[in-house]
Amino acid sequence: DEPGSRRLAYVGTDNLAAGRKMGELVAQAARGRGNVGVLIGTEQAENQRLRLAGFRAVIDGYPGLSVADVRATEISRLQAVQEAEDILTRNPQVRYMVGFSSLDGVGIVEAAGRLNRQDVRIYAFDDIADTVEAIADCRIESSIVQHPYEMGFQALSLFSGYKEGRTPGPRYFTSIDVLDRKSDDIGNGERCP
Repeated sequence: DEPGSRRLAYVGTDNLAAGRKMGELVAQAARGRGNVGVLIGTEQAENQRLRLAGFRAVIDGYPGLSVADVRATEISRLQAVQEAEDILTRNPQVRYMVGFSSLDGVGIVEAAGRLNRQDVRIYAFDDIADTVEAIADCRIESSIVQHPYEMGFQALSLFSGYKEGRTPGPRYFTSIDVLDRKSDDIGNGERCP
């Protein structure tokens, strides 16, 4: 959702709500207590800023839960590994790590493995193959998943209507889901040990 663009409408994820959902997942797992490390793709991207704002809004509601550090990865898996490793090294009390761009989760997995930190619960964004595999292998707890097909379908439907004289509203939010081992196609409903 680029406010300065000349778009007819925004069709896509409600990134503030997605961030809040991530915050709820972490707060529930942490039982409202603990330290969280966060990776975002880039500080310049509005979607990343909104996800982080939604996440912080939930986390700030729990006095025993805090964000230890936030780092940008420039949407690079290598950078995600480096930043996650640095967060975990400088903040050994961090037990929860969140990645808000598609490569962050798998980068955190690699960093935790390098540091032999099996005590870190990892939360990701999107459903790239490596993330799905890491969820199946109990290395990632869950991932917030967007629906690009729904985005494309809705955008083309709105554009078609626009060409027929119907003016679309300013925003159309598509759904998000939580992908975890309880999902039918990953863990057959089984939880990780």
